[in-house]
Amino acid sequence: MNDSLAIVKNLLLLTIVLLIFSCSKHEGKAKILVFSKTAGYHHESIADGNLAIQKLGSQNNFDVDTTTDAAMFTEDTLKKYAAVVFLSTTGDVLNYLQEAAFERYIQGGGGYMGIHAAADCEYDWG
Repeated sequence: MNDSLAIVKNLLLLTIVLLIFSCSKHEGKAKILVFSKTAGYHHESIADGNLAIQKLGSQNNFDVDTTTDAAMFTEDTLKKYAAVVFLSTTGDVLNYLQEAAFERYIQGGGGYMGIHAAADCEYDWG
């Protein structure tokens, strides 16, 4: 089991680092936003996931902000981040204005990564 956990951690690290450096247009230290709002099932592992990603950031020279606040999804706020990570998000967590801001962020070259239940949200996008 420990070998499997180590493999998962290493793959997560590799994915995040590649995501940040392939998408980053920012000068200096990269910054990512970890979003973990739930409107459906709430995974207990979210807190541990936030801590793990923060640890990866400190070990690999990138900053990590964590939030459950969908109000962060504005063009002005998102442009500060090289990437956005949806960490076990569930249900309808963004309104249409926030969805539009996130779409523009992605279209402008912003990075995105979904972890675990991230695919279990925003069924009615748009």
